[in-house]
Amino acid sequence: MKQSACTIATILLLAILSLKGICQPLSGSQKEIDSLRLQLSTSPLDTNRAKGLVLLARMHITTKPSLALNYANEALLLSKKLDYQYGSIISLQAIIFVSAITGQWQKATESVYRGLEICENYYPVYAISFCDMFALIYEKQNNNQKRLEWLLKAYHHPLFKTASPSQFQGITYYNLGEAYDAVNKLDSAQYCIQKANQIADKYNLINLKGFTSRVSGRIAARKHKYQESLFFFHKSLNVARQQNNYFFEVEDYLELAETFHKINQADSAIYYAELALKGSQKLNNNVVTAAASKVLGEEFEIKKPELSVGYFKNMIAANDSLYNIEKLRQAQHVVDVEQQRISDLKAAKIEYDHTIRQNTLFGILSTLIILSLVLIRNNSQKQKANKLLENTLTELKQTQQQLIQKEKLASLGELTAGIAHEIQNPLNFVNNFSEVSTELVSELKEKATAGHTEDVLAIADELAQNLQKITHHGGRASNIVKGMLEHSRTTTGERQPTDLNALAEEYLRLAYQGQRAKDKDFNTTLVTDFAPNLDKANVVPQEIGRVLLNLFNNSFYAVQQKQKTAPATYQPTVSVSTRQIDHHIEIRVEDNGTGIPDTVKDKIFQPFFTTKPTGEGTGLGLSLAYDIITKGHGGTLTAESTAGEGTRFTVKLPTTTN
Repeated sequence: MKQSACTIATILLLAILSLKGICQPLSGSQKEIDSLRLQLSTSPLDTNRAKGLVLLARMHITTKPSLALNYANEALLLSKKLDYQYGSIISLQAIIFVSAITGQWQKATESVYRGLEICENYYPVYAISFCDMFALIYEKQNNNQKRLEWLLKAYHHPLFKTASPSQFQGITYYNLGEAYDAVNKLDSAQYCIQKANQIADKYNLINLKGFTSRVSGRIAARKHKYQESLFFFHKSLNVARQQNNYFFEVEDYLELAETFHKINQADSAIYYAELALKGSQKLNNNVVTAAASKVLGEEFEIKKPELSVGYFKNMIAANDSLYNIEKLRQAQHVVDVEQQRISDLKAAKIEYDHTIRQNTLFGILSTLIILSLVLIRNNSQKQKANKLLENTLTELKQTQQQLIQKEKLASLGELTAGIAHEIQNPLNFVNNFSEVSTELVSELKEKATAGHTEDVLAIADELAQNLQKITHHGGRASNIVKGMLEHSRTTTGERQPTDLNALAEEYLRLAYQGQRAKDKDFNTTLVTDFAPNLDKANVVPQEIGRVLLNLFNNSFYAVQQKQKTAPATYQPTVSVSTRQIDHHIEIRVEDNGTGIPDTVKDKIFQPFFTTKPTGEGTGLGLSLAYDIITKGHGGTLTAESTAGEGTRFTVKLPTTTN
């Protein structure tokens, strides 16, 4: 049972894939047909059942057309119930094919229009196959001009060359070749068959190779190359037999019979005509029945007139079944009704568009009048609102400047402890050397009074050295104070070539000392990796220093917070590195602290956003840093972080050589 189910699934898959082109008979053994029937007898009423019913319909086209039509109709009803548009398309294709070859042209025509309507709303590309099938109906009616007209509609469809599957294109080229042959346009026929052959070879479409061989045989026969014609017909027949496609096998028998009849090979003509007649009667294919009966009637006209009369009567009956006036009138009536419906829809659309334009114009005029009245009425109110808005913007700008200044003062406060520690060292040197120098002056006086000239000179030299050291350390203290004052200025300052290595090292030291001044227990490993021979950057040093100070303080805060809960083995580390990439300098500040949660990564550069507790942060530090780097210096400031593992800030600035 498992093997049978697998076989059915395989057949179903292959069939569904083949349905992308025009619906054609599908070969299948009786065992496969019985297995599929059994499968469908217990299957639920779903889309797979609809596909399976269409598959059964195609398997019975060549043997039991009426049964095939029943399966296709059942599939169509189920697809409608499920609102399964693709199922409706493939069901209609099977219905059209069976109806066309059995002379039910009214039903075939109605089904084509229904299919085209579904394609227009849901699957535009499938309209190509329905144009091909309309051509099939006209082919069976022997109306080759209409047949060619619909095939050209398929060929000129906007999606034919861009979106249609290869089998659509191959079938359409084949049908065009067959139609051009029917109207004796052999050059066009040969071109289309050549295109169909290329597609068949490229995608290994064996059935299509059989079709093109048949048309090539007809073209050769029109050129009186009958041996070449017979070669192509036998080639087509072999493909039909290999594919177990009895429908096309019967049509190839007819082609061979008509060719042998033309070259007066009576025995072969009769042999293949009888095979064609037997098969067409089995398939209820009146087109082949009429043509095969005609060949047999003419072959027996002299030898066995009594048989000939019977065959001619058979031909007349088949033609009457196909081409009687009432059936043609009914089919044409369907076309006329559909064309009138389309014409009415176009007229209704034109009227609707005209009404919409009128209503739209009236609506626009009404709206303009109302808007004019509203604008006049509210003009004075808008002037007042504009004045109020200007005042509000002025106040907002003032508030913004105050907030920026407060942030600068906040960062200055962060520096205070570090600066105090840094300035203490040079002041200690100044005080110490001043005390020593005072003692040396007293000693100098004593030696001078005693007349010890050499001692006086030695003391004077030592005193001079002390004064140099006092001057040096005094200048150092002065620079620290100057830097502090520059940091507190409200103006942005002027840009100047700056050594970013020195700037980063200085602010790292100050920030670290400031952090230790606030928390004597704080301790972290500082790692620096400054690139040698770094180009100078054209920046405002105080502004970049303020950015670095914010980044350093964030890193110190992150490792300090993590240290509170981390194991004893945790070693807080803050790394600062620089490198040059082309005409840009990168400064990286990295820590192994708490990191930034994914939920707030996008907010860290927003004004007033902070993850620190109330009172520990203003929420402006990173925002101002971002503005200084991006807007003030044309650089970038980015952050990469993993929660619980650490954070890396990257500052990228242009160099002076850029």
